[in-house]
Amino acid sequence: MDSSTLIKMIMIEAVPFAKYMGIEILQAEEGHAKCGLALRDELKNHLGSMHAGAIYSMAETASGAAMASIFKDQLMTLKPVAASAEVRYLKLAKGNLTSTAKATESADGLREKLAQDKKVRFRVQVSIEDERGVETAQMDFDWVVR
Repeated sequence: MDSSTLIKMIMIEAVPFAKYMGIEILQAEEGHAKCGLALRDELKNHLGSMHAGAIYSMAETASGAAMASIFKDQLMTLKPVAASAEVRYLKLAKGNLTSTAKATESADGLREKLAQDKKVRFRVQVSIEDERGVETAQMDFDWVVR
């Protein structure tokens, strides 16, 4: 089973909200992840674009998938928590969206730090694009893993 499939299965089991929202984990490997979210009427805001809460949820899911991909071999024994987030909405998010997440530190370095300190804190940066490739938002998530 490839890394993306494993992460998808684990996250759907552990975080059913992402499934409820319709968020798809498209890729999750070594500190990188990509998620997709189709625009549906129930996810729209008063302007007819994607609601900020839906955008946030997709970005947080992508950041979680990036985090999980780093620790996939021991994920079931760890306690990961999104400790903080910074959000920058740049443009109206029209149509289907894709979020791309990337840890700012190397996967090997984070695994080593966790083994040594039994706790690690790190940042995952996320970019959200619409179906035209226009960046509509940026988010940074700080994860703490014990």
